[in-house]
Amino acid sequence: MTKQDRSRAEMPFLEHLEELRWRILWSLLALVVGSAIGFWVVQHYDVLGLLKRPIEPLLPAGKLYVTQARDRGVAVFQVGEPPETAAP
Repeated sequence: MTKQDRSRAEMPFLEHLEELRWRILWSLLALVVGSAIGFWVVQHYDVLGLLKRPIEPLLPAGKLYVTQARDRGVAVFQVGEPPETAAP
């Protein structure tokens, strides 16, 4: 064990909590930045089209259909009309 490892292992309890707090804050910051970048990419590029390309020949009428109930949180990934306005 090196001197630095021993000094880190011998930290008082409150210093461990301080380090935990900073690691949690950095993790949350990374999550927010990653989510913002992901949202921007989905808004500006056709990500769903890129993902759909390999199975497009197998899709009926070339469209994806919703087969389960969903909430409004996934509206960004929606293809076509929303279920309330879709024609029967």
